[in-house]
Amino acid sequence: MTSQTTLHRHPIRGVIWGLVLGLGVTGLLMVFSIIELSILNLIIYTAAVTVAGLLWGLFAPPKKPKGTAPAGYAAPSAPTAASTPPPVATAASTPPPAAGSAEPMARMGDADSDDMGDDDMADSDPDDDEETAG
Repeated sequence: MTSQTTLHRHPIRGVIWGLVLGLGVTGLLMVFSIIELSILNLIIYTAAVTVAGLLWGLFAPPKKPKGTAPAGYAAPSAPTAASTPPPVATAASTPPPAAGSAEPMARMGDADSDDMGDDDMADSDPDDDEETAG
């Protein structure tokens, strides 16, 4: 005796989502002045999308059933773990840092940014240059 997997359709779920989608789309169409603001338009567009949701709930492509497989059903085998592992990166195989990366900026940040070479300027005296030149 073989058991068959039964296909469950969801027409009520399709109607609910069609109603929600119909109200949302119709509301947006009215707000953006694509259709005239009237109760008749609200009813017509919402009903059309609700019927489309019902039809989708009845005739949509089925999904795989959830839960355990019925008795006598052979599940597909899982992939084996005997595949080769990915190669390990070594120091020689790592590429150089890209242009504009943070590494050069880190080296520049080591210097004290408040100095900006002011100490060198303060020690030099213009009079000293005259003495050595003459």
